[in-house]
Amino acid sequence: DHIPAAMRLSTQAGWNQLPIDWERLLAIWPERCIGGWIDQTLVATGTVARYEGGLSWIGMVLVDEAHRGRGLGKAIFDAAMARGDAPIIGLDASDAGRPLYQKRGFVDAARITRWTGVSSRRSPAIETHPLDPNDDARWQAAMRLDRECFGFDRSSLLKRLASEPANLAICCMDRSNISGFAFVRPGRTAFQVGPVVASSLAIADAIISGALNRLETTSPGARVQIDVVEQDNGFTETLARSGLVASRHLTRMFLDRIPTATPACYAAAGFELG
Repeated sequence: DHIPAAMRLSTQAGWNQLPIDWERLLAIWPERCIGGWIDQTLVATGTVARYEGGLSWIGMVLVDEAHRGRGLGKAIFDAAMARGDAPIIGLDASDAGRPLYQKRGFVDAARITRWTGVSSRRSPAIETHPLDPNDDARWQAAMRLDRECFGFDRSSLLKRLASEPANLAICCMDRSNISGFAFVRPGRTAFQVGPVVASSLAIADAIISGALNRLETTSPGARVQIDVVEQDNGFTETLARSGLVASRHLTRMFLDRIPTATPACYAAAGFELG
């Protein structure tokens, strides 16, 4: 019942969320989705994605523009922190939010850049295949690769993404093993591509090409966005060749301890999901 009011806040902020993005957070982490009300009106939100292995990710920190400057952002952030019971807590900070998080002990880890553009057809050098949770062997191989690369178990999130009918999940195979995968989901203003996990840049390039080709088939000329933690792995050149451009920069931050980055995580699941 709260989703329409939450959508009002994310739309007001110019964010890409659809109702299903709020539904997903509420379905997987219901006790970690927080709202703040004034006179029975939802005016602030915050969420915590909790991954097995010790990572909490804070996102969806929103305050109604009519109620800003009254400490509501700090209050909702404190409520989220109280639910971030993990050895490592992370978030992606805008330039406006970064000073607040620095005061709370968060430190910069890397710049994360949103690349946007229009989907276009390319010829991938490596064949891609659907990734279906009902194909147990293929799915378990993908989850093993994700745990190795991401460092934490986010299989509950990925299974939810794969089960949503409007979403696309594809992978590349190396004999019977998964060498990479990507998810694509619709958004309010653009399709979100991510996460993208791959064993090499060539696999990542093939997955992006395969994802854009499939999207071009179903939604010609669709606008896409992909959130990339900046690393020296050549992926930005792949995105530029795909016709995407850097449109927004945030700072990836962590409290107390920064986990070891891996070049195999080529794109994030999204700012609110890590």
